[in-house]
Amino acid sequence: MMAIASKATVHTFDPNEAMASIARKFHDHAGLSDRIKFHLGTIQAHEEFIKQNAPFDMIFIDHWKNLYLSDLKWLEEHGAIQKGTVVIGDNIITPGSPDYLAYFKESKNYNSTLFHSNLEYCDIPDAVLVSERIN
Repeated sequence: MMAIASKATVHTFDPNEAMASIARKFHDHAGLSDRIKFHLGTIQAHEEFIKQNAPFDMIFIDHWKNLYLSDLKWLEEHGAIQKGTVVIGDNIITPGSPDYLAYFKESKNYNSTLFHSNLEYCDIPDAVLVSERIN
């Protein structure tokens, strides 16, 4: 298992240059900068990259909650999510993305598990949704 993980490359998309800069500093400090590739802009702004590198093994969604579902559907339409892809959505309850959660509850294309947790750094209830594409 470690051999697979040691070869993993993470691609991150962020339209906010200041936030991407802060993230780069964390990854540099952790010694991971050679395995994390930053793409400035939204995923839609990098459509060619998505098409050339799809499908992805795992997708972690943690940005503007009102865009979770539309970005997920965009990724599905562009082949980034296929059988076996794991999609993780953060902050599903707080601040929440009810349309995203409803999509997975109704979908027959995913096996999903909602992991209850707390919002970062406080005692406010939250959850992470982990979904695997099954067909």
